[in-house]
This record gives sequence, C-alpha cells and structure tokens, in this order.
Amino acid sequence: MLQHGHHQGPYRRRQALRRTQGNRFNGRRRAWTPVIRAGNGSHFHHQSTKAPIVSPDTDLEQIRKEIIPKLVRTNVILSIAVACLTIGMIATAVMAANKRPLTFGVSDTGRIIPLVPLDQPYLGDPRIVSFAQECVGQAFSHDFRNYRRTVSEAKDCFTSSGARGFDAAIEPLLADIKERRMVMSVSTEPAAIVNTAKPKGVFTWVVQTRITIYRDGSKERMAPATYVVDLVMERIPLEESVRGVGISQINVRPGSAT
Repeated sequence: MLQHGHHQGPYRRRQALRRTQGNRFNGRRRAWTPVIRAGNGSHFHHQSTKAPIVSPDTDLEQIRKEIIPKLVRTNVILSIAVACLTIGMIATAVMAANKRPLTFGVSDTGRIIPLVPLDQPYLGDPRIVSFAQECVGQAFSHDFRNYRRTVSEAKDCFTSSGARGFDAAIEPLLADIKERRMVMSVSTEPAAIVNTAKPKGVFTWVVQTRITIYRDGSKERMAPATYVVDLVMERIPLEESVRGVGISQINVRPGSAT
C-alpha cells in the first residue's frame, strides 16, 4: 500500500498541475472542454468554440445591399456636379465673348467722364455752340510761317472725314497767305443750332455761324471777307475724343447767314 501511494502521489500532482496550466491557457486563447475516457486516470481534450463560417453567398448579397446604393448616390452627385460645372463654363465663355470693353473719358483736370450712348446728346446746346465757335476760330487763324502746326491743331475738332473736308475748304486761303506772306485772323458771330437729327443712330447737330476773315502782310492788307460756315457736328466715341463730339462736315461759302 505504501509503495502504491508512493508512486501515485507524483503522478496525481503532475495531473493537477497540467489542469491548472490548461485552465490558464484557456482563459487567454480558447476554451477547453474536459472529456473523461474509460481507462487509467482522467484525460482532457479541447473542443473549439469558434463561430461558424458565414456563407459566401450571404456575404455578397449583404455587400450588394449596402455598397451598391452608396455607389449610385455618389455617381448621381458627381454627374450633377459635372453638369453644373459645364453649364458655368459655357455661361462664362458666352459672357466673355459678348462683353464689350469698358471705356471712359477723362477730362483735362482728371475728372472721369461718364459713358453716354452715341444716340444721346451728351453735351447741352450751350456747350455745342461754344465748341463750334472755338473750332471755327482755330480753323481760320494761321500765318505763313506756322500754318502747318496750327492747321494740325485745328484738326483735333474734326472727325477723320471732317478733317478731309476741312483741308479742301482751307486750301485756297492757305495758298494765298503763303504766297503773300500774310497772317490770317478771324472774328466770329454767335453760332446757332439750326437742326438736330439721328442719322444711323448717331446724334447730330447742324450749327451755323458767320465769320469775317482778315489777312494782313508787311506790304499789303487784304479787305475783310465775310463767309457763312455750316458745321455738321456728331457724337463720337470717347476713345476718339474726350469731348465726345466732332465736326464731320464743314462748308464755307461767301454771304450772310440765313
């Protein structure tokens, strides 16, 4: 009996130690279930408690239900954003193509002159009359030495077509003062607006005045000559002149104003 107890004691202690270590191991990783077999002693075998594997078909169906609606919503949002961006780019291109450049005039004192359409007067009648008399005074005041400069300055009052008409009107007088080495001066009577119109959508004034031309030289003096001057003045773009008005036609004829 003593011999049997002597041999059984260590064995039982080893089995108890194994059971203790097995319980610690099971707490960290996986559960163990003891199974008692017939035979000498007790033996322990583990049984896995892992969750069963889900069917692949079930996973795919769930993915379809959750992911596909999100993809559809994302595609719709992106399509709307692209459409809005395209419309905005087209609208910007159309506006840029149809946009006219912004222009404005600046007076001699630096004052900004507001834009006015060409079918509007822009200047009042008193300023039109004053401008006409000023331009007529410049157009007929020259001398045989400086006539090129003074004629060029006088052309600032005219449009391009009006300047050509002015050259034709002044040429006989310039030829006379150059030949006789004279100085030509002029006096003007108050001008008057005799008509207004809008040919081709451009506001136009017809102004008439009477002038007296004097030609004096070192050796002779010409008798004063009276002429009637008819001016056609029209609106012009401010980028051509800050006045916004230019003489498009000039007609000089002897006689008295009507």
